[in-house]
Amino acid sequence: MSTTYPFLLTLVLGSTCIAAAQAPLKYATLYSFTGQNGDGASPGALIVAKNGHLLGTTQFGGSGPCTASASTGCGTIFELLPPESPLDAWKETVLYSFGAVNGDGAYPTAGLVFGANGAVYGTTSQGGAQNQGTVFVLTPPGLDATAGSAWTETILHSFAGGARDGAQPFAGLALGQDGTLYGTTFTGGAQDLGTAYALAPPASPDGSWTEKILHSFAGYPGDGSNPNGGLAIDKGGTLYGAAGLYVFALHADGQGAWSEDVLASFFVNLPDALEEPGGVTIGRDGVLYGTTFTGGLPSCIPEGCGGVFAVTPRGSDGGAWTERVISFLGGPPLAGNPLGGVVIGPDGGLLGTTSLSTGTVYSLTPAANPKLLWKEATLHTFEPTVGDGSHPLAGLAVGSGGALYGTTSLGGAANMGTVFELWQ
Repeated sequence: MSTTYPFLLTLVLGSTCIAAAQAPLKYATLYSFTGQNGDGASPGALIVAKNGHLLGTTQFGGSGPCTASASTGCGTIFELLPPESPLDAWKETVLYSFGAVNGDGAYPTAGLVFGANGAVYGTTSQGGAQNQGTVFVLTPPGLDATAGSAWTETILHSFAGGARDGAQPFAGLALGQDGTLYGTTFTGGAQDLGTAYALAPPASPDGSWTEKILHSFAGYPGDGSNPNGGLAIDKGGTLYGAAGLYVFALHADGQGAWSEDVLASFFVNLPDALEEPGGVTIGRDGVLYGTTFTGGLPSCIPEGCGGVFAVTPRGSDGGAWTERVISFLGGPPLAGNPLGGVVIGPDGGLLGTTSLSTGTVYSLTPAANPKLLWKEATLHTFEPTVGDGSHPLAGLAVGSGGALYGTTSLGGAANMGTVFELWQ
């Protein structure tokens, strides 16, 4: 398996900073993964279907034949159905188990994205024809299928690595209006520092998807490297992301070529610079929000506990984009080292998770003075000693009525991770 995520787990588990806060919302563990009898373990990000079902991936577990790690499994795609009555429990179904044989993917570390007709798209960090990762689609049974019919998985692209292709896609996908999928790879490309890529759907039902490398990262100085977060796409088709010490945009010229524009550099704010950014979220007026795993104020660990940043578009005068830190994570009331990025809540604030110590769920509200740090609040502090989850490595999903859904990589009844809900 990849050395990146186990390293992060080791860093998280070895930390000692504790965030003590009281949860202002109702909280419940909806499901505890077992890692046994085909069940998954160590879940990633969730997506919420229109019918209220939750879909996600687990990095390990499942029943598929896994030559890479037969004892833990190669990961799963699961669905969690809400109860029919308040006294019932949520019901989990494993929709697919990955198996690193015959070219299948292995170890999905990111969430999914909805496509047409209920299909979901995602990535695996390993597996595929060259064991460099895959992009896949999971298609639900047809309307005339019998109850309990299996979903169908198809590999759309197997990464090859090297100078001409990416490798190790740790991040998920963004879906364009024409059905094109966009994403990043952690390695591969011209400098083996990662890529941004597009995967275009076939012109005919029997055709193949076509991959195009949009950008090969060149590294410091001047460019990012090794992106572990995905891309965000705006209404005009511009792509945004973060890698290394930079936030960037990728623009299409309409003739098939793409160009990169570096929007912000984190090291300009020393000694409070942020490091190791994940992906970005597009907010109101095109502002980009994101988190960094380390850097910032060293209040928990010497490397800093990370923070949340905002990158504001240039004004009508054509000036530079403006980057600023809106929250330094790492001390009361928050723990640090966020891995999952942020989502925008119903009230326009930001919501996310931190992974240091046992982990937290937090919210950020803009200050009345735009030059000040945003107001922080801890919505939940995980307590695995009482059967709660711990160490969330993914972000949150917002459901009906503003309910928040998320996962933890550890904790729960079998210490294999959980799915949780926070609501009013």
